[in-house]
Amino acid sequence: MLSPTLSSLIARRAAEDPGHVLFEDARSDRVVTAGELKRLVAAWHERFAGAGLGPSAAVLIDTDDVLATTVLQLAVVSGGFRAITIDHGASREEPARIAGLIRGAGMTVGDRGDDRAVPGAPWTAVGADLAPGEAGEGTPAAAAEPTGAGAAVLFTSGSTGTPKGVELPEPQLLYVAARIATHHGLGPGDRGFNPLPLSHVNPQVIGVLATLVAGSTTVLDARFRRTGFWELLHERRITWLNAVPAILAVLARTGELDPPETLRFIRSASAPLPDHVREAFAGIPFILSWGMTEGASQITATDPQDAAEVRGVGRPQGGEVEVRSPEGSV
Repeated sequence: MLSPTLSSLIARRAAEDPGHVLFEDARSDRVVTAGELKRLVAAWHERFAGAGLGPSAAVLIDTDDVLATTVLQLAVVSGGFRAITIDHGASREEPARIAGLIRGAGMTVGDRGDDRAVPGAPWTAVGADLAPGEAGEGTPAAAAEPTGAGAAVLFTSGSTGTPKGVELPEPQLLYVAARIATHHGLGPGDRGFNPLPLSHVNPQVIGVLATLVAGSTTVLDARFRRTGFWELLHERRITWLNAVPAILAVLARTGELDPPETLRFIRSASAPLPDHVREAFAGIPFILSWGMTEGASQITATDPQDAAEVRGVGRPQGGEVEVRSPEGSV
């Protein structure tokens, strides 16, 4: 199931079924098919080459649109560069702050205006068609091939409270995505729903990459909205939900639960799921998982068919876990 590179995986999906919809915007009828994704990624690779980006250059992704963010994340990593996604709600100073933390950016790509550009780094707009639009000075298009393995860089406070940059190389991202797709039993007929911010590791790996690995479809929303939630899941024929306990708690206490018959399971991560919240969704299988940014999201997960596991964090998925005392003993 695992492809050796992200570029070859994108090419494979396009060759198998170019019309297959990989990603949908939850708030419109806009979609990205496998064939369109291959074309868009190639166009962005040309723009990156024209900007003179060297191997592993940092590209800041500063977009409001979920489809633009997704295409750019895939284009940057598959091009051999480091993708850093700015949070949707961040201030206009955030790109420059992040650039300072990583000691300079190679390019900023956005749809919020060039006033958010980072000094010294070319700025490129995302067109309405998700292809490269207006370019900053010195960014002519030129043919390019991927320069090597790319990476995603995310910032996490961990246990110290001080944000730290975590670089996740392309092979690690694909390995974890493949383990998730296999564990969750995802296939071409699955339709996930992701209302989590694409600046976080969970939606980048579970919502986007696992979908690409499995050849399935994910409906992407920029944020969780309680109003019309179940209607949207019915309309889009959702088979699995990527959520966190805070979202599930809101759904459990506000209004009648009305999951579509197509829903196979709910996935919960990022924090423990309270028993009373889980019990409110009686009859719907859960996957509870534990992970961390440094592990590219999922490390352990429960089996949705094993009710005895539902209060734990499951078993290791694709790796090994040791439990040690404060003194370091196993």
